[in-house]
Amino acid sequence: MKLFSIIFLTVMLSIVSTSLAQTSIQVTSEQGLRLALEFAAANNVDSIILITSGGVYTEVDTFNFQIKKPVTIVAKPGLAEKPILTNSNQDGKLLEIFRVSDNLTLEGVILDGGHPTSLGMKYGIRVGLTIGDGVPAKKGLNVTVKNVDFKNFYEGGTGQGHAFYFLKDVEAGTIRIEDCTVNGTGYEAIRMSETEKYAVERCLDSLIIRNVTFENVAAECIRFYSDLDTATADAYVLMEHLTINKCNSRMAFIKNNKNSIMRNVLITNDFDGGSISGQNRVDYVMDVQSTGSIVSHIDTFNVFPIPIKSTKGGTVDAATIYGFDPIYEDPDNGNFTLLSGSPAYGKAHDGSALGDLRWATNPPMSVREIKTDREVDSYKLEQNYPNPFNPSTKISFNLPKSGFVNLSIYNVLGRLVEVLINKEMEAGAYEYNFDASSLKSGVYFYTISVGSFGKSGNFTSTKKMVLIR
Repeated sequence: MKLFSIIFLTVMLSIVSTSLAQTSIQVTSEQGLRLALEFAAANNVDSIILITSGGVYTEVDTFNFQIKKPVTIVAKPGLAEKPILTNSNQDGKLLEIFRVSDNLTLEGVILDGGHPTSLGMKYGIRVGLTIGDGVPAKKGLNVTVKNVDFKNFYEGGTGQGHAFYFLKDVEAGTIRIEDCTVNGTGYEAIRMSETEKYAVERCLDSLIIRNVTFENVAAECIRFYSDLDTATADAYVLMEHLTINKCNSRMAFIKNNKNSIMRNVLITNDFDGGSISGQNRVDYVMDVQSTGSIVSHIDTFNVFPIPIKSTKGGTVDAATIYGFDPIYEDPDNGNFTLLSGSPAYGKAHDGSALGDLRWATNPPMSVREIKTDREVDSYKLEQNYPNPFNPSTKISFNLPKSGFVNLSIYNVLGRLVEVLINKEMEAGAYEYNFDASSLKSGVYFYTISVGSFGKSGNFTSTKKMVLIR
């Protein structure tokens, strides 16, 4: 009956064609996700749209949601509540919600390993061989997980669990985990560390973990291994804008991977994982290993007095390792909104806030730009006003078209003092309130550069300003 209802709904109402090769089906929680996946794979359907607000998409059999062909699974825009995806581990054999062997995009849902319909799932997403039919992971497969909440992965009987896990023999393309939350795993939240157990150059080409909040993780939030052969090219690994609260004291271990980047991270209120799951890992906060790797712009507050490391040739930028209270709104109840007085604003490598930027909603005026109603017909950088000033002044500029904007402050020696803006901006007229309370009296210069990402070219201008105490 489920399959019939899906076919009927697809034919009569739910197929949306954007080209001859792209179709989508809308699926209710009553119709079920697993049969929808089977139908999509058999009928070249690209996207499954979950349309039940707060609906529980689950099964009572022993089959996981298997990704055998490329598919996008997304919540319908505008739902009041995210759909919930889970499974039942009634016989103790079903461990994961998703088993992935081909390209997957998952967006706007909750993966709940501890839902009342489940007896305790161990994994949210496992990438590798499927159960039963032996479908191997396609070489170069891509996985994008966006705006997904992972909750309560504690396997019944063992208490172990992971949000995202790589099995052996995986050689993926790009894995992106962005704008997500992970709350409650009995082991590592993200684990990709089987490369030392089988012969492969690397388990993926690129790993991007950005704007993710971790809470109540009993081992590392991120555990990633390169291979043992130092002569082979390593993966591109970028981990930035992470908020980590009440997690194991060792939050990351990136092993033997050259040129990894870890930056813009808030780490607060950690614990000894041995007290919960036996994971006694209190030797360091993180170790991002190998030549070319860099750790920068990290704040720790109320954590164990253990080091932040980048061994085997990596670098820790000691000047950007902080120890201040980020001033969350209500951390005891999972609200990590940065209040307007938080020192985390403006401390990231690009002048934005540390941590998951979804919590950075109350920037003080010193790091806030305002779009005005002025008409714009050309690029222009205005003289700051007032000038001289103490301690704040307004910097105005015009953008006749969108572009990547860098607005920075330099001293008379030409040394960078502060990055005010470093991001893509829409066309318009802007005013920026610059607070120089932390600077000494003297002459400073402010420069704007507009171009494509990371490049100047369209427009550059510099003006002088004077701070008088």
